[in-house]
Amino acid sequence: MADLCAVGWHVCTGDADVAAHSPTGCDGATREGDKPLFFATRQSTNGCGVCANGTSTGPECDGASCSEGCMQTAVTSNDFYGCGNFGTEGACGPLNRFSDELCSGLPDSPWSCDASTPADDNGLCEAYTVTKTGSKFGGVLCCRDL
Repeated sequence: MADLCAVGWHVCTGDADVAAHSPTGCDGATREGDKPLFFATRQSTNGCGVCANGTSTGPECDGASCSEGCMQTAVTSNDFYGCGNFGTEGACGPLNRFSDELCSGLPDSPWSCDASTPADDNGLCEAYTVTKTGSKFGGVLCCRDL
């Protein structure tokens, strides 16, 4: 994800970054009656909505393993987390929504998770290839620089 935030802000890197900047986490990212909104962070999963925020980099940590305790790396970048009222419900610290397989959790929206790039040769590196081609359905979640 390109850094699409204003000067003095950055795309939130993940659950710990959001927790450090917002004591209420995703609460308040959307309000009742809002249209579908998803605000993406750089937090990835290693499949099945399992948050990649551990320390392991073993062979069990790949984009399809669904193993817990894996570190966020290039091979544990299947799906990505954010805040909002749109996307597949899931929990990764304060983050409450994720993209799900090939953005299936963000249907009929301008979010695309299967860009044809060398970074994604197996369709499981969505956090590295995600694109958004419109202004509706949210954007990125920005955290203030310290």
